[in-house]
Amino acid sequence: MVYLVAPDPNSFISGGNIFNQQILDGFASLNIQHERIVFEDCFEYCTHPKDTLIFDSIYFDDLTIEFVKGIRAKKCFLIHLLPSMLGDDIVLSKEKPLLHCFDTILANSQYTCDYLMEKMGGFKSIVIVQPFIKLFVSDQNNSSKKRIIHVANWSPSKQIDLLLSEMAIQSLPQNLIIYFYGDSQRDQHYFNSCKEILDSNPKLSKHVMIMGSINHDQLVQLYEDATLLIDTSAMETYGMAVAEALINNIPVLSLGNGNVKHLIQRNNGIICSNMKELIFQLIKYSNDEIQLSTVRLNQDHIIFDWNKFLIQFKSFHAV
Repeated sequence: MVYLVAPDPNSFISGGNIFNQQILDGFASLNIQHERIVFEDCFEYCTHPKDTLIFDSIYFDDLTIEFVKGIRAKKCFLIHLLPSMLGDDIVLSKEKPLLHCFDTILANSQYTCDYLMEKMGGFKSIVIVQPFIKLFVSDQNNSSKKRIIHVANWSPSKQIDLLLSEMAIQSLPQNLIIYFYGDSQRDQHYFNSCKEILDSNPKLSKHVMIMGSINHDQLVQLYEDATLLIDTSAMETYGMAVAEALINNIPVLSLGNGNVKHLIQRNNGIICSNMKELIFQLIKYSNDEIQLSTVRLNQDHIIFDWNKFLIQFKSFHAV
């Protein structure tokens, strides 16, 4: 029996929760007995050697070396994000010994795998399981597309405050409008700080549209209408929103942090060195001074075939 120790994937919309649901669906497709449980309930499943427990990295702060070492079941750690990946090198001294207690590390990208090996090395086993990226739109180029979108929950790691602050000091074209899709309630303090930037710079009201959270099914219409995705994240161990945009014909302007720089290829996006450059490229794009591809490229490094997604789980289950 495989137990995924993770929050309810339907509790809120995020790349991590979407990926967790894909993992559960993957086990179901392969007829692998599985169940999702929350951390508080995992203790009763720790003593059965034939079982497997997969811990979502959201529970990193709840885990101790003593607890993990005492688990008799096979133990895996699924990495969405680690504190050290956001620049907190001090926590490496805790991350390294804790992660080395696990039988298998599940990394969501080659980038994550390389990061772990460089920073911590010597794991018993690392298996890469990339998210499944859904095709929403056809190969036909939709000339009526018009929306520039930003798809991310409002949290400090997404750096929306820095984006808004930089926009406020630039001269923006009248036709430049960014539609922000994402949950603003999970970090109300951060959202309020972003709102303060907007309120203190009235000119931004013409360029910023806050659309709220959107479920995965509604992305169909979103991607049909979009012309460009902006990625301002400080760190993406995979970059699901960027991958979804690229595979659905939508070019990307990105800071290229984490795995994102490996997703963007050829002329389907631009990686910017800082937020100022991103705004300059955005202005040029709005003024039709640069052209980016809106034709789907052969993204071999993005998994959009369900059977290829399942092959990864066969490899994991054999470890």
